[in-house]
Amino acid sequence: MSTSYHHGNLPTVLREHAAALLAEQGLSTFSLREVARRAGVSHAAPAHHFGSVAGLLTAVAAEGFRLLAAACTDALDAAGSEPTGRFSAVGHAYVSLWRTHPGHCQVMFRYDVVDFEDPELRDRSAEAFNILETTTRAVVGNVEDLATHRSALLWWSTAHGLTQLETSFAAISGERYPGLDPASTDELVEEFAAMVLHGIGRRRRQR
Repeated sequence: MSTSYHHGNLPTVLREHAAALLAEQGLSTFSLREVARRAGVSHAAPAHHFGSVAGLLTAVAAEGFRLLAAACTDALDAAGSEPTGRFSAVGHAYVSLWRTHPGHCQVMFRYDVVDFEDPELRDRSAEAFNILETTTRAVVGNVEDLATHRSALLWWSTAHGLTQLETSFAAISGERYPGLDPASTDELVEEFAAMVLHGIGRRRRQR
């Protein structure tokens, strides 16, 4: 039996193997036993630390939101002080997370398989969204909190939709505009950010 986990915290190792298994096989065949096998520990170890499949998946989701907050923070640090550039930087960070941590992202919004009443998951998800909301407020200016919140939700929904439909966009554009080079995902992030900001600004002017 492997003892590779002895170098650190076993719950962390189990969480890492769970995320890798999700990335490879998805949720349909996910099991605590397979996570334990990959970690080289007793099949009872994941249940001991996380209680159930839902407990382990909740821990993976919480880690995903921590990674998202870190990715957004790094992107904002690199983006400079210009608000619209920072707004699109958050979108780039979101798309990047889906590319680099697909296992985590599979469960971050799955209310049917994770416990969103879990304190750590609630704190981690709130931390990530607060970064987005703060970035959005700097762009939309002095508006009521609810408008800022919904503007942030719009941008989050747009970025999330892009991650889900990314592989379809090239095919759709190719059918509609033969011979046109498909836009890269990074280009789409920039274009979608501009569209979202235009829509927010137009709605504000109409009020």
